[in-house]
Amino acid sequence: MATGRLTRSGIAASNAPPQDDTMLADENAPDNADAGGTASTAALASRSKQQNQPSAATTRYSLRKRYHTASTKNGNNENANHEGDNDADDDDDASATSEYSHDDFGYVNSTTLTDRDLESLLRQHEADGIRDREEKRRRLDPYPYVPPEDGGGIIPLDHLPSPCIELVFEMLPTCRGIFNLAFLSKTMLSHVERRSEIIVRTAVMEGRVTGGKKAGSANRIATQLVGLVRNRAIHVPSTLRLLRVCVAQECERGEECWDYNIETGHASPKLGVQGAARPFGLVLCKKCTEDVGRGIPNWWNHWVRNEDRVITVQHSKLFHPNAASDLLVTADGQKVGPVLNARHILQICTTYKYAGVERQKEAYAALIDEVYGKEGDEKYDTYEKDASSLVECFDDAEAALAAFHERKKDESAANRKELIARKKEAIAPIIEILEESCEGLPEDIKGLAMDFEWREDMRQPLRFAIPFVNLKLEAFTRAPSYATQKRVDEAVAAIRSKLDVLASHPDFYTYAFLDSDASAPRNKSAARKIRIKQKILNYCNQNLSSLPQLAGRDIGGSYYFHPPNYLEDAVLDQVEKGRYMTALLRILDRRRVISNIVQKVLVAESSSDLINHRRLAGVCWAKFDSERSVNRYRERDPWTSGKFYETLSRCRTEFFTLKRNAREYLSEKNVTDWLANQPPNQGNWNNFTRQDAVDAVFSPSMRVLRPSAWGGAAVPPEIKTAKPYHLLLSRDF
Repeated sequence: MATGRLTRSGIAASNAPPQDDTMLADENAPDNADAGGTASTAALASRSKQQNQPSAATTRYSLRKRYHTASTKNGNNENANHEGDNDADDDDDASATSEYSHDDFGYVNSTTLTDRDLESLLRQHEADGIRDREEKRRRLDPYPYVPPEDGGGIIPLDHLPSPCIELVFEMLPTCRGIFNLAFLSKTMLSHVERRSEIIVRTAVMEGRVTGGKKAGSANRIATQLVGLVRNRAIHVPSTLRLLRVCVAQECERGEECWDYNIETGHASPKLGVQGAARPFGLVLCKKCTEDVGRGIPNWWNHWVRNEDRVITVQHSKLFHPNAASDLLVTADGQKVGPVLNARHILQICTTYKYAGVERQKEAYAALIDEVYGKEGDEKYDTYEKDASSLVECFDDAEAALAAFHERKKDESAANRKELIARKKEAIAPIIEILEESCEGLPEDIKGLAMDFEWREDMRQPLRFAIPFVNLKLEAFTRAPSYATQKRVDEAVAAIRSKLDVLASHPDFYTYAFLDSDASAPRNKSAARKIRIKQKILNYCNQNLSSLPQLAGRDIGGSYYFHPPNYLEDAVLDQVEKGRYMTALLRILDRRRVISNIVQKVLVAESSSDLINHRRLAGVCWAKFDSERSVNRYRERDPWTSGKFYETLSRCRTEFFTLKRNAREYLSEKNVTDWLANQPPNQGNWNNFTRQDAVDAVFSPSMRVLRPSAWGGAAVPPEIKTAKPYHLLLSRDF
């Protein structure tokens, strides 16, 4: 059966069989039964004649498979030249003629083979296996390219023009790739050395171009180093120094590292400390960082912590130049590390120890002019030029990356908008089909089905407000390709059947059945039922006054949240059978409001202690409600009107007993004396008083009494297994 996609006019067939010339020829073939029978008889006769004869020649040979020769004569096989077996190194045995006997099924009879025949078969089998394996290898090889021996005009990479080589470096995705390629030759290294922006751009974009959120390790290191240069806290690293720091895998102290492995000859690979991947702008492990760090006295409120030009690691450590003398200057004479160190700061603090913080800051400002140079000096201008160049290059790379992500975001938004538009266009016929199926229904019933909202949501651009409608059509609104005509018709028919049930029983959703017994003759039991119905009617008029509210209208649901479906099939079955009270009780039970209605039924508004009595009524109803059995879905058995009236009657009797016992408990002399002797300083903890403790009698617990874990009053042994609720019910004070 052909299937297709849902359109406004129906189903567009998507798997119609093509009609080519071959099919037309088959259709025009003669359908004469005699001719067909004659052809079939001839084919069977030919097949029966060939059962004892070998078939045509083939290039596959095997002792376990049917062996075929190139030619046959009178049932004897003559070994002829085989296709594909014309190798130059085949010996004379491969082309020799031999006769093999076959069984009735065409297989070689091994009992009649000579040694020469067997060797010939084995050689052929081995040659075929070699050829098949070679073909498979060539087929699986992703790039079976072998460069020509004379070079074939291929230009080596280091012989390319300089702009081409720089372009190759710019296209490498990681700093590690640049490092590996640059240190292959001095020519390649020179192209990186004079282009520091290549390292900076690659470090900035490493792990963030395709991933978008998670940055690579080189990115975090470059961000930290450029931040230190921005604060003018370290010497500006050269291009190669920046590259080495970004890709370093071991502590740069080498044999001086505290975790140096003597056997392997490698320093510690555990670089950095918490909060600093490169402490002091250097490649140090944790132990070496502790070795070159000097603590600040009174570091928690020291003024130097607020100075950008001073590097502090782990909140309290400054760079110790004496302990790190091997790190201050590299092998090529370049200064690295912090510009200001612990000796500068501690000398100021020692000299002006009693002069105050302001005097120390003045000395610190003079130290900056001395170390960095004053504005206009060659030393100052050189440092500022190098630092500004590196920071500017980093900011440009960050801006380029932000622009790239912004473009990607715009492209994604445009694609998302286009996809939503396509999904809306594909879903639109469902609205028309649903609207056509609702013709003839009252407007309030029809409004249930047609209450929907278009959303700019790629996963579900259309959402219906009524849960049972949304559940039926949700599969089509999320995946329009799933919407075939048959599936949509079935879903719409199910919705229409539910709407027909509601339309044929208006007394249910207008709550007219709750007022039908108001004028009936009243006895004691009937009066109670009328009172219960009146309380239910009051609640429904206040909270479920309209049909959409009764059905659980919720237009604000999300993709992952499904609002509860109150008009489920079991409820509508009860409505169709005329059991309106049972159906309404099941809706109220799912809304978890029956307890509030029962409290209003049992306790009148004129009660002297309304709040406490209704709280006691709620505890009593919770006890009877918990007696309902639970199914495998952890749901209580649904209420029926008869079961509800019976349970409420038993709850009413027990509630009055609890109410009377609670009143007698509060009038006990021991209780009144204890309340009268309340200390004046008591009640400070959340204003909890003895009266609050006594009022707990209106919410007795259903759990077994337990002694206090922190040394409170011990529970008497005779009531250790008793529950406060049962004690109050049995008046065991």
